[in-house]
Amino acid sequence: MPELEEVDRARADIAWLVYDLVRDENNDCSKLTHHGTLYTEFESALDTITKTEAGPVEGFMKVLQEKLNKLKKSEPIADSILAQEALE
Repeated sequence: MPELEEVDRARADIAWLVYDLVRDENNDCSKLTHHGTLYTEFESALDTITKTEAGPVEGFMKVLQEKLNKLKKSEPIADSILAQEALE
């Protein structure tokens, strides 16, 4: 989950209850453990969660090429052709 801008509890629209599974070696089980509560405003949290930073284009192009190869079940399309089309 991305870093959310925290606000005072009085200003908050949302309370995020943060839990984690913690291994209990004595009972050979995991316990759901509360690690904290984050208070945020709705719009700020929504913007942070829904707007992501774009990654490197090379990784994206590689995934597209792999998907095309699976669909075509033929010789791979030249990387330069796919890269050239992306730049146009």
